[in-house]
Amino acid sequence: MQRILNYLARKTKSEASKRLMLDIIYNIMSFSGKNPDELAEMKKDEAGETGSKSQ
Repeated sequence: MQRILNYLARKTKSEASKRLMLDIIYNIMSFSGKNPDELAEMKKDEAGETGSKSQ
């Protein structure tokens, strides 16, 4: 999560863009039931399965 915050601080000057990115991350965490550390540890194929299992 800190890497994302650092990236946003360096690359994104728009506060609206920063807010949108953080809202998206929050929604992914809420949907998946995982915290940022758990999301970061997921493999790509596992992340793709998360949404399809709950629908």
